[in-house]
Amino acid sequence: SAWLEALGYPDAAELICRHHDHDGAELDAAGIVCLADKLVLGDRRCTIKERFDASAAKCRTPEQREIHALRRKSAERLARLAEKRGIKYEKTS
Repeated sequence: SAWLEALGYPDAAELICRHHDHDGAELDAAGIVCLADKLVLGDRRCTIKERFDASAAKCRTPEQREIHALRRKSAERLARLAEKRGIKYEKTS
């Protein structure tokens, strides 16, 4: 994010820093970035389930598995908040 700040984008840098561990409590700008990030796997769109199922194997310790589960719950909360606002997103093939 330091390079974004150096390029004159401090707001974008802050969003990117905050999106990874968003708590999912509100659909703010960082939450939207978080949700968008969790709906992509590699270079294709995916579901939250697909994204987290694919990354679960990397979690080798109980602490990593706990963080993984918290991030998944956050993404699911953000998806519900988006749906309540009428935002529809669908996986495309």
